[in-house]
Amino acid sequence: EYGIHATVNMMAVPKRHGGNAWNELSYWAEIAGDTAETPYTEEEWKNIKDCFTMLSKRYEDIPIEYLSFELINEGYAYDLEKQMSNWKTVISAIREITPERILIISVDNHEETALVEAFAKEGVAISYHSYNPRNFVYFQNDWYEDSSGDTSVPAPQWPYVDENGTEWSAELIYETYIKPVKDIADANNVGFIVGEVGICNNSRANPIAEEDAKEYGKEMVDMFEKYGIAYDHFNYMSDIGFARQFNPDMPGRDGETMTYVEYEFEDYKTSFYVDKELLDIWAGK
Repeated sequence: EYGIHATVNMMAVPKRHGGNAWNELSYWAEIAGDTAETPYTEEEWKNIKDCFTMLSKRYEDIPIEYLSFELINEGYAYDLEKQMSNWKTVISAIREITPERILIISVDNHEETALVEAFAKEGVAISYHSYNPRNFVYFQNDWYEDSSGDTSVPAPQWPYVDENGTEWSAELIYETYIKPVKDIADANNVGFIVGEVGICNNSRANPIAEEDAKEYGKEMVDMFEKYGIAYDHFNYMSDIGFARQFNPDMPGRDGETMTYVEYEFEDYKTSFYVDKELLDIWAGK
């Protein structure tokens, strides 16, 4: 009705991040016990195939302009031969129902070239999550694995100069992290998007200054436009961005600086905390 494209995202397939607390709420019962060393079970693969087959049948009549499937969110190339053997079965099941359905995988590590190439050869589009350089965008994020949480450490500025004296720019981010992944997509004639980008600094620990966040954001957008790169999900500041779904059981994410809003749909209600001030800044108001 409104010309909006939606992507159904398989957020937490088994072993996306083995043992990561974020995945304990996954639909897959075995997720908490999966590790990078253990393979998917045959039951898990059957469940994944059945899930995508169900979605394909349910939305068979939805044109490809309005619906796509993201098979993996931030995947990794462990046990690649067996992994791809099973994913090919899943892909075939989807395409048997809707041959032209756009399929996507995302990675958040530019070195996952083997996984990217394997999927690109199957005609699957590539989404890169651009959270680099890590020590800038993840500075003192309260869940990032390398965070010290020491609030006496001053927040980095933009342009960011790392511990080796390298001064980072959007152009250097493109050349170092984005271009290697995009080149694989281009070589295999599949789509490419920067599916997530921005700053994941936890503003309640030690905030990156608003002016630095704005300059970083503007420079990144200019770079995307220069290279004709589509992008999505821009985190302006903090660990989630403009909107945070309210989850009172998640420490540090209870929206104390946000405005509570509710949206009512025909068959359900959802609520979010929205930082309207940041949203207005980004919108140029």
